[in-house]
Amino acid sequence: MAVCQFAQVVFEVEWHPVMWALPAVPALLGVAAVVAYYFIRRGGSRILMVSILMISAFLSGALLLGNILPNYALFQAAKRGAYQVVEGTITDFHPQLRDQRTYESFTVSGITFRYSTYEMTVAFHDTAGFGGPIHAGMHVRIAYLGNRILKLEECR
Repeated sequence: MAVCQFAQVVFEVEWHPVMWALPAVPALLGVAAVVAYYFIRRGGSRILMVSILMISAFLSGALLLGNILPNYALFQAAKRGAYQVVEGTITDFHPQLRDQRTYESFTVSGITFRYSTYEMTVAFHDTAGFGGPIHAGMHVRIAYLGNRILKLEECR
């Protein structure tokens, strides 16, 4: 296997910061509190106000735990260099077609990667069906954490 002498960066997770989303959680709760306050001042039900606040708190928590924190962890791992690197030729490439909600996958030196355009992640998820750069036989160097691609370089 040839060593990557010259690499062109195709994707880097640091190009996609997630910090903008963190203020969304308290902002959602704040908006719900203001709406509830004005609703009660106009004679509305306290039970409805508590319900609105609980629903907004639940949605904020789901947003925070389900999407923001995992993406933030990937971003921080990339900044700290806390990832593994694999280099080689792409084999066993299975593209995601444009009109299918399936996954694209490929293997590099025994490590298999799987992702979809429809995933909400800062990690690489640009599939071939949507103009992504991956193709069979491509020589790459990949920085990854688990199954998430943090940096993709095409070796030339």
